[in-house]
Amino acid sequence: MDRRGVLVAQAPLAGTKRVAGARLWSPRVVPSSPDAALAEIAFVLGRAGALAAGARQPAFLEMARAVQRRAEAAGVAGFLAPAALAGALEVPPPPPAPPPSAPGAGPAGTSPASAAPGTKPPAAPPGASTAAASAPPGPSAASPSAAPPAGPGGAAPARAIAQVPTAAFVGYTAQLLLLDGPRALSVALAEAAAGRREAIEQFAMAVALLAMNGDGAVGDRAAIGRTDESGAVLPAELTKIASRGLEVERFTYDGHEYRLERGPAGLTAVTRDGKPLTAAAIPFLQPDPNAKPAAPATKGAPAPKAGAPAKPPAGTGTPPAGTAAPAKTAPPTKAAPAGEPPKPAPAVAKPPPPPPKKP
Repeated sequence: MDRRGVLVAQAPLAGTKRVAGARLWSPRVVPSSPDAALAEIAFVLGRAGALAAGARQPAFLEMARAVQRRAEAAGVAGFLAPAALAGALEVPPPPPAPPPSAPGAGPAGTSPASAAPGTKPPAAPPGASTAAASAPPGPSAASPSAAPPAGPGGAAPARAIAQVPTAAFVGYTAQLLLLDGPRALSVALAEAAAGRREAIEQFAMAVALLAMNGDGAVGDRAAIGRTDESGAVLPAELTKIASRGLEVERFTYDGHEYRLERGPAGLTAVTRDGKPLTAAAIPFLQPDPNAKPAAPATKGAPAPKAGAPAKPPAGTGTPPAGTAAPAKTAPPTKAAPAGEPPKPAPAVAKPPPPPPKKP
């Protein structure tokens, strides 16, 4: 951001209040809980930086609006910062139109039975359908169940999401990078690995803001933060940032290079060190509760020892060549009937002895 404009913000250094992780982070990652005062300051800095960048470079806010529209079209999963959804301005829906009166009904609030005697009910307009009279009762347009459906995950509908000011949308996104940039990167990479690239596009938008020089150009470095277990925010940095205009196409963090390929409708691919994204390359990921445990490896039959005779194939009685035939055993004896002595088992013929060797 512009170093020539100074924005003063104060926060107690010994604060004990921390932000709830679910307020800042997607459930895809293990959340961090930074200091609450620093979190508010980070949002104010991000929003003020977006307004200042838009004053110097109007194309930045135009790019941010296009990024915001793509996020809105994707629903809840399209937002890198859940706080941007919580900051949406709720717009009440327009009043519902009164339901058309059924044929044969009297004036509003009356029924045919309560109409004055001797009066005929108003005739239905020409071409009107009489199906409404036989339709089953259902929720009226003014009932709560007829309200416009909520967005994915029970969030505000797209009409309310669209009311988030673009500067605030950028501010919520930059807030994550200033508080815990590595974790924000993990959220964006996890969504990109799942085929949703809106979050990584918002991450790149915030990188362009934090790396912007006083003349409105994107520099090659951006200061970010990282939150430790105590909630303290420590300094970190993105380096080797390369961009085409205001669109960041490459940056490096922790020795790994990330490349963003773009098309007319936004990002099309994300790589890490020239390779496609994998879950093993994304830190802070939450374990998948639906993942099935890997089946234990089955042990095969032990290999025969060297020189040991091979076993004959199953179902055959012929031993392999070069092995001795198994010795014959006497057949089992049958039980004799009651009162008779048992019969002796038949003798087994023994093979003749080998001839004596000649001297």
